[in-house]
Amino acid sequence: MRLSSAVMFVRELDRSVLFYKKLLGFDVTVRNNSAALLAAPTTASCTFAR
Repeated sequence: MRLSSAVMFVRELDRSVLFYKKLLGFDVTVRNNSAALLAAPTTASCTFAR
């Protein structure tokens, strides 16, 4: 089984993005005041929303 995408609702968007960038090596591909889309070097992605 592989994870291809996930959505997480978080209180602190900036802190969460930084944490997962460092932990998983994701790159921010889209960002605004209420959400961020992070993508892994493979096909996985993760969306964070406030």
